[in-house]
Amino acid sequence: TSRKCNLQCTFSKDNSTMNEGQEIYINENTLSNGNRPAADIIVLVDDSSSMKEEHKWIKQAALDLEKVLKEGNVGVQPDKPNLYSVVAFGNGMTHVVEVGGNKMYSAEDFGTAVNKLTKLGEKEDGYDAVHYALTQLPLRSINDNDTYALNIVMVTDERRTPVSGSNLSRETVLRELKNAGARFNLIANIQFFYDGGGDALGVDYKGLVYYSRKDGSFFDTFDSQGFRNGNVRVGKVGVQETQWCDAYSDYGQLAIDTEGAIWDLQVLRKGGNYARSFESSVISVKAREIITTEVCQRCVCRDVGKSDNGEVTCAAMEDQDYC
Repeated sequence: TSRKCNLQCTFSKDNSTMNEGQEIYINENTLSNGNRPAADIIVLVDDSSSMKEEHKWIKQAALDLEKVLKEGNVGVQPDKPNLYSVVAFGNGMTHVVEVGGNKMYSAEDFGTAVNKLTKLGEKEDGYDAVHYALTQLPLRSINDNDTYALNIVMVTDERRTPVSGSNLSRETVLRELKNAGARFNLIANIQFFYDGGGDALGVDYKGLVYYSRKDGSFFDTFDSQGFRNGNVRVGKVGVQETQWCDAYSDYGQLAIDTEGAIWDLQVLRKGGNYARSFESSVISVKAREIITTEVCQRCVCRDVGKSDNGEVTCAAMEDQDYC
């Protein structure tokens, strides 16, 4: 009895001590190599004249992302390549930009697709673009989410202007994204500010805040407060929207609710090392989202009857809310 009363476990993740029967919940990142060896990557592009420079940026970003993914063994199997697609929205319309009659193509052909953007004009409905991508593209991930990751990025500098007669709401679009197993990221006119001073490049659903360095690199810092419902905050980081752009309330929560991230388009537009920090942070986070799969685990300290030390056993939880 005394042995059991004094029984403890050493938790290998951080060498902390747990008492017998104690439970903790952790997020465990596992490599998707061999599990989800490829990805469908969809970029929803605001096709208005104000986005001309961003159109140039996403061409290179796709090539950079592909390089990092292949270094992580994602998309290296000849019969399971990473596939990309450009879905343009503007002027009350949404369409996929085809290359050689294909709606999904390589990272190299992605650049060809971007060159075909025609500057549709204003009146952009991002909900319509999400719905279109999930229902009109030949997504491998829809039928086989265990093999193919689905990652969607929206790039826009405007708030939503609904297509005439649209019955799409944030709730219906979120349901479509979750049913498809998609992770959604937003690059938009949303400025993040830190109460203690300093602008942020972006934030993710866990409370990681990304900042630029003077040399064009970036760093992140974790805020355990996470997003707080109702006041649009990441701990000490708040979200400030421009008067003409209400992109957070239209699209930002979709990113948080699908375990994605939100990025400030204005940092990219600053150019120089600010833009380099922005580029490297977005590519790094996108690659991490695709290469790793986060699983909520319940870990318990238990007696194995061999010594005064127990062992920690962990098992995956179906309910992610525990973590």
